[in-house]
Amino acid sequence: MPRRAGGQAVQRSELAVKLGGTLHGADGAVTGLREPADAQPSDAVCVLRDKYLKTALHSAAGVLIVADHQHLERPHIRVPNIELAWIALLDLFAPRLERVGIHPSAVIHEAATLEPDVQIGANVVVARGARIGRGSVIGVGSTIGENAVIGADCQIFENVTIRHHCTLGNRCLIQSGAVIGEDGFGFYRTPDVQHIRQAQIGTVMISDDVEIGSNTVIDRGTLTATTIGPRTKIGPTCVIAHNSTVGADVIMIGAVQLAGSMTIHDKVVLWGQVGSIGHLTIGEGAVVTAQSGISKNVPAGATWRGSPAQDIKTQLRLEARFMALEQMERRLKALEQAILQLESEGL
Repeated sequence: MPRRAGGQAVQRSELAVKLGGTLHGADGAVTGLREPADAQPSDAVCVLRDKYLKTALHSAAGVLIVADHQHLERPHIRVPNIELAWIALLDLFAPRLERVGIHPSAVIHEAATLEPDVQIGANVVVARGARIGRGSVIGVGSTIGENAVIGADCQIFENVTIRHHCTLGNRCLIQSGAVIGEDGFGFYRTPDVQHIRQAQIGTVMISDDVEIGSNTVIDRGTLTATTIGPRTKIGPTCVIAHNSTVGADVIMIGAVQLAGSMTIHDKVVLWGQVGSIGHLTIGEGAVVTAQSGISKNVPAGATWRGSPAQDIKTQLRLEARFMALEQMERRLKALEQAILQLESEGL
């Protein structure tokens, strides 16, 4: 279970300040953050929902973190926003990765540029002309291709591939196994069913504060760039095909599959396993629910559902009618039997 990074204790009063809250009750050391069932007297427990308060009160935790409307008889910290406090607690108690400097097994081309305080893990390859910004960390087994650019304070986890000429902004986080700059899927199908490969000579440009999940693939553009806007968060096993443009503050939950030349405007939310055909636009602030298949443009601010996806109210109405089909079938059969009975009686 999570313990304070480096094994250091933090005083409850200090913790209250970090969370923007107020300590009520005695001060004391906090060394861990745990679930109520596992909590010890030196641990904190965060009560994210009021329904969990009873369980937390029966725990051995030394201090509870609660919303500011709660008034307890035991030591607790009241915070104005329990969700933000939870995020801050997780960050405070998260393990800190070891600072390894440049691992001796890393292969770094003499023409690559590493700015100060860069960390390079074991078996990393940094190719010719690549540039890694100040304070960035490159995890074990990752590859940074020729002339790729990584901004400052990025975290690249294990076995990530960032291919040639791709660019990442500052403070990006790329989870293990992601591939940035894979060739787009481009083939010409001849009349005699041969598939001739079409080179992809564009790139990928990722803005500041973007996060990309494990095993996600972002294809390079054919001539220009596939682009990802600032603060966008992309979950695991997603695919963003060549020439697509993704705006700012977009959320893509896991396994989203976007075909080529899509335009995703700002603040769009795509739930898990959404798929699309290519050359479509999803308007600003639109939401597409899980497992939907997008076959036409989605208007700004709309919520769509289904496959093929359409306005959620229409889709839910159709789903309700579909669910009623079995009952309607039984009624129809009963009517048919009644008519046959009447006919057999000569009526």
